[in-house]
Amino acid sequence: MKKNPTIKVETSTAVYDGSPLVCKLSASEFQPDSAIGDKAWETYGREMALAPLPQVGAELGLYAEPPMILSVYDRAKNRDAALKLADFLVNDPEAGKILGMARGLPANLRTRVAITPGLSGPWKQVHAYEESISSQVKLGPPAPPKGASANFLLFNKLYEDVMYGKFTPEDAARRYYAEAQQNLAG
Repeated sequence: MKKNPTIKVETSTAVYDGSPLVCKLSASEFQPDSAIGDKAWETYGREMALAPLPQVGAELGLYAEPPMILSVYDRAKNRDAALKLADFLVNDPEAGKILGMARGLPANLRTRVAITPGLSGPWKQVHAYEESISSQVKLGPPAPPKGASANFLLFNKLYEDVMYGKFTPEDAARRYYAEAQQNLAG
C-alpha cells in the first residue's frame, strides 16, 4: 500500500455507497448515469445532478453503453432455454416493469416506454438526463475482441499489485502488455 495516501485505497475503490462523492470527500465524480442508483440521494443526503463529461467543442463525445450485458454460453447445456430467458428479460415490457431500473435504463425502447410512468427519484432523473442528450449520443464501438475480459481482470490485478507495492508501475505495465498480447492472440 502506498505510504500516506490522501484517500485510503479501500475507500476510493469501494462500491458506489463508499465512493468519495457519497462519503462527502469530493464535490463530483465520473460515473455512468446508471450507477446513480435508487438510494443515491438518500445515501448522499440530498438530490444530485447529472451532466455529460467536459468536452472541447460543441459535439459530445458520448456513446450509448449498455448498463448490463446478458450473455449465454454457446455450448450451454440448456442454451435454448437460456436464450429465451435473456430475450424475455430484455424485450418483454412486463419483465421490464418488474425489473425497473435494476439493470439500468432498458435498452429496448418498448420496455423503456413501459417503465417510464413508474419511475421516480434518481431513476426518473437518469431517464430525463438520457432523454435530454439522446440526440447527441453517437454509436458505440464494436464488441470487444476475444480476450478483452481477461485483460480487464489482468489490469485490475496489476493495479492492486502496484497499489500494494508488489510491482512498480513500470514493471506492471511491461507485464500487462506481455500478458495482454497473449490473451488477445487466444
